[in-house]
Amino acid sequence: MVNQGGILFRIFSHVPIIARRGLASHGAECRMPDCMDKFSALFAQGGLSLDRLRSFVLVVEAGGLARAVEGDEARASLLSRQIRELESFFGVALTRRRGKGIAFTAAGEELARLARQHLQALDDFRRACRAEPRIIRLVAGNSILEWLLVPLLAALRAKLPGVEFELLDMRTRDAALQLTRLTADLGILRADAVTAGLASLPVRPIGFALFVPRALAVGLTPANLRRRFSSLPIAAPIGGQFRDDFEAAAERAGWRLQRALTCSTITHAARAVRSGSFAAILPETAVVDLDPAQIQRFTLPFFRDYRRPLCLVWNVRAAETRPLVRQTVEALAPLLAPAVRRPAA
Repeated sequence: MVNQGGILFRIFSHVPIIARRGLASHGAECRMPDCMDKFSALFAQGGLSLDRLRSFVLVVEAGGLARAVEGDEARASLLSRQIRELESFFGVALTRRRGKGIAFTAAGEELARLARQHLQALDDFRRACRAEPRIIRLVAGNSILEWLLVPLLAALRAKLPGVEFELLDMRTRDAALQLTRLTADLGILRADAVTAGLASLPVRPIGFALFVPRALAVGLTPANLRRRFSSLPIAAPIGGQFRDDFEAAAERAGWRLQRALTCSTITHAARAVRSGSFAAILPETAVVDLDPAQIQRFTLPFFRDYRRPLCLVWNVRAAETRPLVRQTVEALAPLLAPAVRRPAA
């Protein structure tokens, strides 16, 4: 609320200037357009309203009119009319035909982003006034959420009381798109996924290790790990960059891999390790879910230096219009990387 207070102060700081002008002229009126009303053009004609903007955002987020109304013809007619009214007001097409449905023009996408960020800021203000929890949506891959972010939530909540967190599991490309569209607030993504309009801070590097149930690790030591590695039943993800990188590194080093289980996610591979029947190469952060009394951890020499650079990512516009986004960045960044500096003021 400090930032919001600062904004309110700057707005109301104009009042003494207006008063002084009035006093100096001994009763001369201050012309409102000259002093404060910079937005008169937005109200010179009909067609613009919060309700219309909300409807347009709903249609964009649904991916089209048909998905937004789900067969409700009366609602479809209403939303279509509201979109036409917005197009008339701005003097630009917001949608275009694509097959039997509609797509959104560049202007439509931009308007949806602008409307979404300001509607969210207003909702934050409404919630703060009513002492209701404000919401922050965090997006990342499942393993990052489970093993990196969830263990930090207690400390994050202590820094941001009165905030409700929503954790959304999605692939990196989808997460970056949600941040760009302002349908998510912050994400933890690969560094190469940060695109124009997004800001980022580096997260501490996460390495990988071999995790072996102790029932399979009898007599296994770092000295004989290479010889016995090929006999370990490995649970591995179905595909992706990590699997490609690991298998290429193992092949270059001459380590044979026995893939015994293929999983749709790396968290499934971790669950297979906990079953006691499989080993797996997992992020080091997985230790939060793996009992060291039951599971042994080994460093693979050929994969010792492998890191996947991650970043805490947010939309620049979101931080400008929602103080809560910036506050969350400032609270979360030190937890993810204590040595990292805060974003510049």
